[in-house]
This record gives sequence, C-alpha cells and structure tokens, in this order.
Amino acid sequence: MHVSSSTLRSGSSLHARPCRALASKPSPCPLPLRKSLTVRASASSSASDSPNAPSFTSKLSSFVSSQFLPIALSSALLLGTVAPDLGAAAAKTKLQSVVTAVIFILSGLQIKQGEALQAVKSPGSLQYGLIAILIMMPMIGLLMMQLPI
Repeated sequence: MHVSSSTLRSGSSLHARPCRALASKPSPCPLPLRKSLTVRASASSSASDSPNAPSFTSKLSSFVSSQFLPIALSSALLLGTVAPDLGAAAAKTKLQSVVTAVIFILSGLQIKQGEALQAVKSPGSLQYGLIAILIMMPMIGLLMMQLPI
C-alpha cells in the first residue's frame, strides 16, 4: 500500500482522506474499498459501448427462438380469450391434434443426443417421466373434465 509523505506528516489516518482509484497511481484506499471502486468503475462502462455487443433485435430474436413454445401457447391463450369465436372454430377442426404433433416434433428436434442418452441412463428420472406422462397427467385430465364449467 502506498502512503504519501503528506499523509504521514499530517498524522491523519488513511481512512479520513478521500480515496481516488486511478489506474496510473497507487491509491491510499484500503484494499477492500479499492477493489470495490475498481469494480464499480469497470461496471459503469456500458456493454453497449463495445462494438461486439449484441443489438436489441438479436437479443429479442434469441429469446423468442429459445422460448417459442411458451410464447406461442400464451399467444394462443390470449387470442382465444380476446376472440372466443376463433377458438370455437378451431375446436371444430383437427387443429388440436396437428398442433400437438408439431409441438412434440419440434421439441424432439431440439433435444441434443448427449442429453437424451443421459436422461435414458438415469433410471429415477426415466421412471418419474413415464409415471407423470402415462399415469398422473391422464388422471389430472379426468379430474379436470369433472369440473363444472
């Protein structure tokens, strides 16, 4: 730690002087304070200043492509709430079966081979998945159909 001669002559403590975190000169700040000032100074420079920072549209595109299923299902729910006639018309077609098949196909295409092999090799998660899909979900569906609407 660098202590100036004026600080020693005046008898003041190191903590009483204002700290200056300059890269070119050693700072009289205590080490933890010096680190926090350096971190704050580097964090204050915005990531958007760098030329390699992703733009808003690329961030949005990345988010939508990674979260397409919840966004699509939420949009369909909102559309059905706003325009119930469209939902009633869609219910008369085979749209539900087609959409379900497309969801499973798209989800299956996104699974990486290593992740699939790891899931198959884990007996506990495999048993839970089979029980949840083949037993629990149909039972919940039957209970939901008994609700008075």
